[in-house]
Order: sequence, then structure tokens, then C-alpha cells
Amino acid sequence: MDDDSLARVCALVSAEDLLHASRVCRAWRRIVFGTACEPAWRALCERHGYRCSAAAGPARLQFRAAHEAVLRDRRLKRRVDLMTVRSAVANTERELARLRERQREELQANRRKRGEAAAAARLEKAQAALQGWQLGVVRAHHEQLLQPQPIQGEWKLRNLEQAIKESDVHLRTLERTIRSKEAHLAAQQRRLAAMTGS
Repeated sequence: MDDDSLARVCALVSAEDLLHASRVCRAWRRIVFGTACEPAWRALCERHGYRCSAAAGPARLQFRAAHEAVLRDRRLKRRVDLMTVRSAVANTERELARLRERQREELQANRRKRGEAAAAARLEKAQAALQGWQLGVVRAHHEQLLQPQPIQGEWKLRNLEQAIKESDVHLRTLERTIRSKEAHLAAQQRRLAAMTGS
């Protein structure tokens, strides 16, 4: 086989196949591993960016050592990337769980404030209605209800309404954050699935 044919073969066959030429046949192994193939191996080293020196032994062995080192680095990098993505997925899942727990607690607090506000509004309405009565018997009968000062009930209701507004804003912010984190987690999971082939 002439040099041009050898160079063409080395250009078409993948580096991994060239390194495992013994799996093809003895004739192919003699050709690829022979000294006539040295220029093609040196050209292959240059094409892959590997340093090739005549003093360092056969170009084939230099290519093999350099390429296997690159493959090891790729495998190591892939493992590191895989660990990084898995860690990021786990962190995002934990963060999402914390956000959902905060959302649940905020919803409960919001409902509680709304209940208190409704009760305060009913009490204020009842007090206003009772104060409209002029009959002494009715006033005496509901004296306990009239004990709180109207201004106190009014301020309590206003404070509750303000707290509800702030809680609503916080809930909307949490909901947006959760949606963003869910989208981020889905993207991370897709990347992880692509890396693991699952």
C-alpha cells in the first residue's frame, strides 16, 4: 500500500478504530502497524494536535499514548460534568421544596389573617349597629361587646388588611420564583438525561 493510500485510510478511519486495528485482521495490522505507515501516523498526530517526535519512538505509539490521555481527560471531564449536573439538580430540588414549604406556610398565614379580618369586620359592624340602639336594656345586654373602643377595632382591621395585601404580594413573588425554579429544574433534568442517555 503506497503512502497516499495509507494517508487516505488514516484520514477516513476513526482514531479509535486505528488504535484497535488488531481487531480487524492480521494483514490490516501489519499495514497499519508497519514502518511504511509512520508518515500517516505522524500526519494523524499533527491533525489531532499531538506532538510527535522521531526520538520518542514510533508515531503510532505516540499517537496511542496521546489519544488515550485525551480520552481519559474526556471521561474524567464527563464524570465531573455529570456530578456537577446531578448536584445542581439535587440543589434545585431542595430549593424548590423549601420554596413550596414557604408558600404553604404563607398561604396558611394569609387565610388566618383573612379570617381575623372578617371577624374584625363583623365585630365592627355589630358594634356600629349596637351603638345605634338607644334602648338601655339592649345596651346593657350587649355591654360586653361595646367595651372595646371603636378606634381600636378600626385600627386592627386596617392593620389586618395591610398585612393581607403584603401577604398577597409575597405569595405572588413566591409563585413566580417557584415557576422559574421549576423551569430551571426541568432544563437541568433534560441535560442530565441527555448526558446519561436515559
